[in-house]
Amino acid sequence: MQEVMNTTKGDQMWLCNGAAIKPYFLKVCSISSSMLFIDKECDLRRGSTLVSQIPTKGE
Repeated sequence: MQEVMNTTKGDQMWLCNGAAIKPYFLKVCSISSSMLFIDKECDLRRGSTLVSQIPTKGE
């Protein structure tokens, strides 16, 4: 998913370096011209795409 790696806000670091967070699936709820909208609570029935699972670190 090239788009995820090209995000410029906190999303990229959050996806790649999500330490100290309990594991859950992040989903792309929508994509605009230059921004991904990531929401762990996004409903799959709305057509979101699974992009990453954050591994645990510590717990």
